[in-house]
Amino acid sequence: MSPGPPEGAVPGARHRHGKAWGPIARLLPLSLALALAILGCQEDNLSDKIFQLTDKGGWQVGVDQFGREIALIPKGADIPEGAKGYPPSQIVRTPVQRVIVTSGTYDPSVITYLGRLDSILGTSDQLDDVLLPDFRKRYRDGFVTHVGNWDSLDFETILTLKPDIVLVSSQLTLGKLEELGIPAAGTYSGLDNGMVTRLRLFKFLGALYGEEGKSEELVRKVESAFSDIRRRVEGHPKPTIVWGLFFNNRVLAMSGGYWFSDLMDIAGGDYLFREASDNSRELSLEEFIVRGGKADIYFAQTLYETGVENKGDLIRYHPDLARFKSFGEGGTVAIPNKVIFQDPANVDKIAYAMAALFHPDLFDQNPEGYFHILR
Repeated sequence: MSPGPPEGAVPGARHRHGKAWGPIARLLPLSLALALAILGCQEDNLSDKIFQLTDKGGWQVGVDQFGREIALIPKGADIPEGAKGYPPSQIVRTPVQRVIVTSGTYDPSVITYLGRLDSILGTSDQLDDVLLPDFRKRYRDGFVTHVGNWDSLDFETILTLKPDIVLVSSQLTLGKLEELGIPAAGTYSGLDNGMVTRLRLFKFLGALYGEEGKSEELVRKVESAFSDIRRRVEGHPKPTIVWGLFFNNRVLAMSGGYWFSDLMDIAGGDYLFREASDNSRELSLEEFIVRGGKADIYFAQTLYETGVENKGDLIRYHPDLARFKSFGEGGTVAIPNKVIFQDPANVDKIAYAMAALFHPDLFDQNPEGYFHILR
């Protein structure tokens, strides 16, 4: 299954609280099969390898999202014997200083945490799709160049920028970068995007920048928050959760192997489609109603729905939702803020906000900072 773009917006799909967002980014022109891939198919044979780093004594080997080995060799050092078999596209001189991000709006958050936002010279994202304030300002001020779309890059512009590495989300463009001998690494795809993999990505990016200490600090920060939340929700009843996106009279349910669905578990929720890890995520409307209608909490991913301010507004688009428990008295319907999918360096705060949504009696955080709750 071909990988696709990382989290972001579907062009033209807007509502009052921001453009349509989420992991099926920019998918309307693509096939439904590709849309499903974005939600997080898993390849078990790669799961334990992705973003792992191996010390080779003075240099490292990292494995990117597509299972490619990347030789990380300090600048100025000779290429060691063990790395001489790697093609130029799989040799990266570290620390990187000139970076192009075509893997979407996920990586810049981590790069900002590492203190190296100024290294990003190009991106495949449009300015309107960038929500992180510092990154958006650099882009608006002309320090970041648009290098084409994630699946149709402007390779001439990329060559002009002379990147140390291009971070990619698509194997559709990776082949051309390899042909040109431009160092590249996959940091997002439609494959294996669970929370464990995402945390390993922090360390992978830290190694690229020679900022291992900061990336380890980030992982500890996030893991500490997760441990605290798990401890506080232990033994308490779990609200049942459903996530749905309506698409041409069908419904897509988020994969159980996606980092956001992992977060539901960490925050003390019971995601009803946890077993969905392949094309079973494409559901008939009736199956979605039968299985998801009993959920206490409904996460709504909107594409074309406009002016959604309350439950009634969403029901007008999709009358069948009136049958859902979550749309009734005492049920909860929430639209996640798009920034959730752009700011993994603050996933600890997102986790606390989700936990406060699931267990308001246990947490005093305001979930509306990350979730728009429909009344």
